[in-house]
Amino acid sequence: MGLQNKDKLSSVLLFLFSALVCMGAFGYSIGSLHKPGPGFFPFIGGLILGILSLSHFLLLTTKRKKETAKAESVTPGGKWRNLILPLVVLFAYPLFLPAIGFVLTTFLFFVALLRFVEPVRWPMALKVSVGVTLLSYALFHLWLKVQFPKGIFGI
Repeated sequence: MGLQNKDKLSSVLLFLFSALVCMGAFGYSIGSLHKPGPGFFPFIGGLILGILSLSHFLLLTTKRKKETAKAESVTPGGKWRNLILPLVVLFAYPLFLPAIGFVLTTFLFFVALLRFVEPVRWPMALKVSVGVTLLSYALFHLWLKVQFPKGIFGI
């Protein structure tokens, strides 16, 4: 089975999984945008996953075969760092969250991902990290009133 066929299969399986998540979310109260119920976030997460997997499948079916043959795989000559580093950062995130707080942990998480996994320049990594941190803080803390650990700066 070629790399393109494996990608197509994974896209279809993720789409089916997202459909199951969305259907399962209806077992709970979805609520509304201003008053989300317990099924709201699973439904939105499943919807986003479904849209992304469907778009990936469509992209693969419209791409020419030569372009997909150039895709990199994780081999001894591949970039293992791009597989290991995000996992390390992902597992470190909840460990640092209570100690240094949501804002600083989220900022450092995105800096690490943007700068060291697929390196972008420092100014861009810092700008995107600040933007994502402020947006997520505004969304979760200010709008949805989720309480996060304060951390060393009290925010």
